[in-house]
Amino acid sequence: MISKVQDLSDEKLAAFKRMIGEAFVTNELFHNWGTVEERREDVLKYMDIYVDYVYRSGELFANEELTAFIGSNARYAKKPHIDALMVCVDKAHQGEGLATELINFAKATASSKGVPFLFDTDMKEYSDMYEHFGCELYNTVTADNGVTRYSLCYLDNRDDIK
Repeated sequence: MISKVQDLSDEKLAAFKRMIGEAFVTNELFHNWGTVEERREDVLKYMDIYVDYVYRSGELFANEELTAFIGSNARYAKKPHIDALMVCVDKAHQGEGLATELINFAKATASSKGVPFLFDTDMKEYSDMYEHFGCELYNTVTADNGVTRYSLCYLDNRDDIK
């Protein structure tokens, strides 16, 4: 079951920030920050701030074991929606179906509110996985460095997508 992450000690929150940061160090979103080793500390600092924001805004959710996280925020668009700002599974627990659980949680939340679930990824294999989960790829953009961003949407009633 996925639920809101709350009432964490500073130490526990710091540990989750580090784990989530490590999951994003190799993400091509940060390609222009140098090699993986060159960018590691900067990405960890960036994700520390990012996760802190999502946690303090009450939009960080996790599985019961606290090994898989999804963070959201609806402040960036004019129409109501669920926007996944990150999906992260602890490397030690990848392949256990936790990403499926997170995406199903976001889809169910969006469906219950009658709004779309929106998110982006820069990894083709993740885009394919999300499409397998019933999400629709609606846009791709490739930057001059060759990194492609895949924008996806899930809406229970696809006739409502404008």
